[in-house]
Amino acid sequence: MKKTIFALAIVIFSVSIHAQQEAAKPIYKIESFRGGISIGSFNVELFPLIAPKAVRYFDSLVTIKFYDSTAFHRVVPAFVIQGGDPNSKHLPRETWGNGDPNQTNVPAEFSNVSYVRGVLGAARDTDPNSANSQFFICVANATSLNAQYTAYGKVISGMNICDSIVASPRDVNDNPLKKIDMFVTKVGTNDSVPSVPFMLNPANNANRITLDSNLVWSSVSGGVLYQLDIATDSNFTAKIFSAELGSSSYTLKSVQLGLRKYYWRVSSNNGGHRSAFSSIRSFTTGVSIPTMQSPPTGSTNQPGNVIVKWNKVFGAVSYHLQVATLANFAQTAIVVDQKGGVDTVKQMSGLQLSKKHYWRVSAETPDYEGEFGLQWNFSTGTSTSATISQEIPKQFSLDQNYPNPFNPTTTISYHLPVFGFVSLKIFDLLGKEITALVNESKEPGSYSVTFDASNLVSGIYFYTLSAGEFIQTKKLILMK
Repeated sequence: MKKTIFALAIVIFSVSIHAQQEAAKPIYKIESFRGGISIGSFNVELFPLIAPKAVRYFDSLVTIKFYDSTAFHRVVPAFVIQGGDPNSKHLPRETWGNGDPNQTNVPAEFSNVSYVRGVLGAARDTDPNSANSQFFICVANATSLNAQYTAYGKVISGMNICDSIVASPRDVNDNPLKKIDMFVTKVGTNDSVPSVPFMLNPANNANRITLDSNLVWSSVSGGVLYQLDIATDSNFTAKIFSAELGSSSYTLKSVQLGLRKYYWRVSSNNGGHRSAFSSIRSFTTGVSIPTMQSPPTGSTNQPGNVIVKWNKVFGAVSYHLQVATLANFAQTAIVVDQKGGVDTVKQMSGLQLSKKHYWRVSAETPDYEGEFGLQWNFSTGTSTSATISQEIPKQFSLDQNYPNPFNPTTTISYHLPVFGFVSLKIFDLLGKEITALVNESKEPGSYSVTFDASNLVSGIYFYTLSAGEFIQTKKLILMK
């Protein structure tokens, strides 16, 4: 008898399979009884436009009353309820969830439908194509399941009944202590067409859109997927991206940067019908603004050949660096104006000492230069640091200052085997910081710094070099 029932379901299922197309969404009432006492009922509607095979198989099982007296055999709070195993009708409890080998499996129909609270999906084992009669309903958002299980419906009313089911007392295997029977009846269809999404961001004809920008549109009531098209022409014959997404935004990944114009549009999918496409918007790409690293803005006592550094920008082939003595970057105040530099680090030379400097960077593509970022500033001190050897040192070291004793200037040399943040500071006998001669990231190499103590009184001072885990302190003597 069992094989006859499954054979009938297979026939109904097989006859009903056809090409995916728009259709009314079937609606089913699922009545639940715990220990023979009614819990109540909830309604689900299925998605024939998204998972037609799963929907038609479910419908074929409902037609032969297959689900009646099967159980919700798994309840996991803050996750799912699961049921629909034929073993749960009359076989021992320990077999519930194992399924019946005579059942027809339904091929996977994975999509980008987001597994939020109320979404119904096909249960399966490790084989993606092993789904059959068992299904689960999310009682909380479970987006880790996205695109891993066939989503083919959602609860449209009575979600509180699902909450009651999942709250049932259960054993260590998440099996309810009292059997929760279900009875499934088809009660109607939903043939509604979803609304057209409204495009929110960026504005039409927006400029300087970068790869970290989001295309955003309005969520549509009942919408579970959104078709996003991006093309290089307004007729969308040259699409560079076309996909159905489970959210109302998309982070740009596949556009080219730098004065390239693109067109985009969106439609919604409620599981049964698609809306018309939205109005068409366009945007022109730019390139991101580099993020400056060092020296920190506002830093002081920087050497005349300070090294400035910034982060790489995706899509940039070169950078434009400007350094000026005025914040408005007036042409007469610019002391460095380098275009086409491929590195993200630049060592200055010949900067005026005891002077405040401003610097900024933009990224360049073969066709386009991006905007300058926020300007940073630093002030040079009275010393000049210079690399005194082209050979990269093998270890960190700090030399004794020379001359020592001194009046009023002395030279301090140090050696760095790797790139990193370095500080070289002067302290008095009580440990109070007098000045920072170096406070920036530096490339590997050997450096020297001139310390001018004209404003200090005679006495013993200390200087400390800190670079990563390396810390060393030495004594110097000022004699006037």
